[in-house]
Amino acid sequence: MAASSSFLPFTQSPPPKEGRVKHSHIFQDRQFKRAIIAFVGFIVFYLFVLPTLHQDNKSAVQKYDSLGAPSSPLSVDAKAREVPTRHHRIEYQGAVERQGNEAPPPPEKPSKAELPAGAVDAHIPPAHAEYAPSSPQQQIQTKTQSGNGKELVSGPLRDLLEMLPDEFRMRELLRPIKSSGTERMREYGLRARVYRKMLEAWERVHFASAPSSSIDKDNSGIVIRNDITQVIKHNSPDLLHIYDDMTTFFSRFSNLLFPWTAPFHPSHPSLHASLATGGRGIVLTAGDNQAPFLLTGIKVLRELGCKLPVEVMYLGDDDLGEDWREKLEELEGVVTRDMARMVSDRGWKLAGWAGKPFAILLSSFRECIFIDADSLFFKDPTILFEDKEYKEKGALFFKDRLIFPESKKRFLQEILPKPLSAQVKSSRFWTGASGHMQESGVLVIDKFKHFVALLMVTRLNGPDRDGSGEGDDKIVGVYDLVYGDKETFWLGWELVGDVEYAWMEGGQGIMGIVRTKERGSVKEETDKEKLEKAIGGPKGYDEKGGEDVDDNDHRHDDYKDAEDKDAKEEEKAEKEEHALRKRAPVAGGPHTICSPQLLHLDRDGTPLWFNGWLAPNKFDDVPTPAAALSPSRKSALHFESWLKEPGEWELLDSNICCLTSEERTEFTEGEKEVLGMMIRVAKEVEAWKG
Repeated sequence: MAASSSFLPFTQSPPPKEGRVKHSHIFQDRQFKRAIIAFVGFIVFYLFVLPTLHQDNKSAVQKYDSLGAPSSPLSVDAKAREVPTRHHRIEYQGAVERQGNEAPPPPEKPSKAELPAGAVDAHIPPAHAEYAPSSPQQQIQTKTQSGNGKELVSGPLRDLLEMLPDEFRMRELLRPIKSSGTERMREYGLRARVYRKMLEAWERVHFASAPSSSIDKDNSGIVIRNDITQVIKHNSPDLLHIYDDMTTFFSRFSNLLFPWTAPFHPSHPSLHASLATGGRGIVLTAGDNQAPFLLTGIKVLRELGCKLPVEVMYLGDDDLGEDWREKLEELEGVVTRDMARMVSDRGWKLAGWAGKPFAILLSSFRECIFIDADSLFFKDPTILFEDKEYKEKGALFFKDRLIFPESKKRFLQEILPKPLSAQVKSSRFWTGASGHMQESGVLVIDKFKHFVALLMVTRLNGPDRDGSGEGDDKIVGVYDLVYGDKETFWLGWELVGDVEYAWMEGGQGIMGIVRTKERGSVKEETDKEKLEKAIGGPKGYDEKGGEDVDDNDHRHDDYKDAEDKDAKEEEKAEKEEHALRKRAPVAGGPHTICSPQLLHLDRDGTPLWFNGWLAPNKFDDVPTPAAALSPSRKSALHFESWLKEPGEWELLDSNICCLTSEERTEFTEGEKEVLGMMIRVAKEVEAWKG
């Protein structure tokens, strides 16, 4: 009888219940072995492979951070912020959270002791701070060291993002300003102060040092970082949305305040960065009518030993024709540049003397001396860059005549945000000494240090310049409140809160021929025939007898008793005069000089420059009674003496002014030679024919 199959091993058995599988012993053994292998593999991975991967990842992060821009050798302390922070609560370890009314405390900035050895502060100075170029050693460190993205995010970037206003404040700052007059000036001043701080914070994040240029070897160049987004994504990606908001707001804010630089420069930071290594130079503006003055002025500068490059800025072919541009560019170191291509004046028109601040801003120089076409120097103007107060503050201005007493204290209170600076409270506007404070015939400016202030001056001479309309529709322009462009420079500085500017304190006066004053009018001490004979001639003019005499007859009181006219004695006296330079003013006044020339004195009291050209009346080609001298601007005015304020001013027709003072000072032989050289050069370029 055959055995039942149910008793045989590994034979057919009853089917298991649904869903259950009976595991064999062999299957159980294999699963156990797999578990053992997996456990051993995990131990090996944890102990040997994972540390290697972590080290490689750390190296990759350091390599990525090394792509950041090199730290600038410049540093600046962060200032207190005046703009409310956005409703975002920013946690700079990498998260953006809302925690009710509780804001997480910002992390402490690493101290210098915690920074890597050899690291240089990654800060760029604000526009008004002293720009301190790095040493060669610092520049080498800057080029070789890696930029730390975490420090950027937790430091300068944090400062920038804290300035992002909340929605309400943002709407207020971007709201178009529809008022005019003093209210409009004040509102733009308030907003420009906010923008100035934002620009400084923006540039501390985006500016990086670059090698100095061949033109300005003393100052490091600046490049604008384009990797900030990547740095944020790598170090703190949750900040990216706030950074994008700040970028959008900053662009809109700058376009609201100062939009006219857009055609030539993509942004204000790019324009600002381009100035860092621009070097020094002279900026001039002129149209066809002033071109002969420019030809004279530039050649005079070269005769005085000035070697600074010159940029002549003009407004299109209709302003300065091609023929004149070719003549100007034939002079050594002179180029002409068309401002019309650089300025977007849609809705308004840039023209006339309003172009001065635009010419200064858009010239390629970092430090520039702006000179009016009708202004001429007794000395090489390069010395102005070495003026002590200019080197300290980066802006040097000259004062106008002390004429027409007028208090503009209330005007200043209406336009300037508080607190008012000490310079404002000591100004002629505030004290009432005069309604004329500044003379803009010469300006010395470091544009990099005073970038926003100069932007504000362009605003005052740009779309806000002119008034229009009547009654309820009347718009009051800046030129309705002050006389032309000249007061807009120091006021522009004050509007943006930039008080770093200085006044040349040498004094101002007038130059020409001394006359007597009779019954409120001016009368020549000599007949006109003899006066015209003296005009433009190499000899001097004797104000007492009307005789043509040699210049050497004009002696100080110390030399009046000298009777010996021997040439050796004359030479000795002149040498003493030049050596001592102590020209005691001639008393016995009052003395009066009438002319259009406003004389500016150096800090040592010697003649520095004057405006008003060389003629009795630069505006007229026909006889003018007020000129009282030569009837045409094509004739040279004769200069023998000058008077200095204080004194009594009187304004005549055709921009002729008379100053009466108790003392007069005669020009030295050297100064007369310079004046003679000016007249000679003017005749050579046919600025007049005489």
